[in-house]
Amino acid sequence: MERDGFQMYKRHMIPKGLGHPLWIPQANMRLPVPYRQAGVCIGDVGIITREGAFDCLFNICLPLDHPINSSLLPDDFAPLHPPLDHQHIIEVREFSSNAYLASNDIYRRSSLIISGINFTTSAPEGAILTMPRGAYVQRLANEKQFDDYIANNAETWYKIANERLRRDAKNGDLRIVLGCHKSTAWGMATFVNRTQYSSSRAQSLRFITTKVGPEADDNVGLFDGQFQDLRNQCLFVRAPVMTLNDQAWLRISQQSEVRIEENGQSSSSIRQPDASPRRTSGSLPNPIPSRSLENRGRQSAVSKLA
Repeated sequence: MERDGFQMYKRHMIPKGLGHPLWIPQANMRLPVPYRQAGVCIGDVGIITREGAFDCLFNICLPLDHPINSSLLPDDFAPLHPPLDHQHIIEVREFSSNAYLASNDIYRRSSLIISGINFTTSAPEGAILTMPRGAYVQRLANEKQFDDYIANNAETWYKIANERLRRDAKNGDLRIVLGCHKSTAWGMATFVNRTQYSSSRAQSLRFITTKVGPEADDNVGLFDGQFQDLRNQCLFVRAPVMTLNDQAWLRISQQSEVRIEENGQSSSSIRQPDASPRRTSGSLPNPIPSRSLENRGRQSAVSKLA
C-alpha cells in the first residue's frame, strides 16, 4: 500500500516541474551523521529506490577522505576539479510557510474553526504536499560545469556502485544531483475520490496514504546539545539519469558479472525522463532544453528542466 501511494504521488507531482518527488525525504539512517544532518546535496551520486528515497552512494564535490564519502571508494576516486565554490550555487526560499502543492482540481478550503489545512476536490484521485515551514531550493548556477566531468566518470561510477558498494545498479539507475528542494517539515497524502461530483465529496475521500515528517526519531543523534530544526528533508531532487552506451555497459557487465538486457541503444546519455514536466489538462507547457557534447569519441546528451 505504501508503494502504491508513492506511485500515485509521483505521478501527480512530476508535472509540477520541480524534479523527481521523493516519498521518503529523510536520508538513509545508516549514512554518516554529517550527511544525515544536511540531507541530499548537489554532487550526490545515487539511486532513487523503489520506496521513493534517494540512496546516496558518494558525493563528487567532496574529497575522498570526507566523512560523507564511503571508505569503500577506490584510492583513485577523482572529485570534481576545480571544486565548487559557494558562489556557484543558488539557494533561496521558494515556498513560504504553510505553502502546499496539489494535483489538478484540488483546492484549499479556508476555515476559521477547523484547525489544520483543509482541501476540497472533484478529482477522481490526487496527491497533496504540505510545507508547514516552507521550502528552499538549492541549484547549480551553471549546470554545464558538470558536463565534461560526468562524461569522463560515469562509467567508473557504475563500477563503484556495483562492485564496491554492491548495488546491482542497472544501466540508467544512477543519477547525479544538480539541485533539490528541502524543508524542515512536510506532510504528504494520496487519495481516491469514491463519490466524484457528489455534494458530499468533502467526506468521500479515501486516503491511500497520509504521512508527516520528520518523525521524532528520524533525527536522533544529529544534534549537538539542544534540539533544532534541520533543513535535511528533501522533497524534490533534480537528478538527471546517467545512461552508458552499449559498449561501455558491456565492459562493466563483463567485469562485475551484472546481467543486462539488450535495449538497442547505441549512445551514452544523461537524461531525466521522470522529472520532465508533462502537459496535463489545465497545465502550461514547460519545454525541456537539451544540449550535447563530444568527449573522447563518445557522445552524451543532457536533458534538463527549463
